[in-house]
Amino acid sequence: MTEFDESVATTPKTALPLLFSGQTQHEFFINHALSVLDSLIVETVRGWAIEGPDDSADGDAYLVPPSVDGAWKAHANKRAIRVGGDWHFVEPENGQRVFDQSASVMLFFDASWKAAKTPSVPTGGETVDSQARTAIQELVAALRTAGILAK
Repeated sequence: MTEFDESVATTPKTALPLLFSGQTQHEFFINHALSVLDSLIVETVRGWAIEGPDDSADGDAYLVPPSVDGAWKAHANKRAIRVGGDWHFVEPENGQRVFDQSASVMLFFDASWKAAKTPSVPTGGETVDSQARTAIQELVAALRTAGILAK
C-alpha cells in the first residue's frame, strides 16, 4: 500500500480539500468539496463576472474574463463558484465545456473560453456555389472552435 503525502492538501484537478487523520471539523472539508463537485457536475455558469455579484447564492457559478482588473484579477479564465457564502475558483482544463445561461451558448475551453460562431446561410441566386462553400467553411470552423471537430 502506498503512503499518502500529507503535504498535498488538495486534489490535483479541482483543488478539492483532502482529509487527514485526526483532522478537526472534517465535515467542513467534506461539505466544501461536495459543494464544488455539485457545481462542476452541472456544467452551467450564469455568465461572466469580474467580481462576485451581490445577489449571488451558494451554487452560483461564473466565468472570470481573461483580462480582468477587479477583485478577481488573480483568477482570469477560472470558474468562480459560490460555496458557503465565499468564492472558490477552479482552473479549467482544455476540453472542458460549460453552458453560459446569460448568452444561451455552450463554451469550450482551449487556452481560453470560446464559443462557436454561427455560420452564414446561403441565400440562393447565381452565387450559390461560392456561398455554399463559404457556409461550409464557416460551419467547419465553428465545429472546430466548439471542440467537435479536430483542429
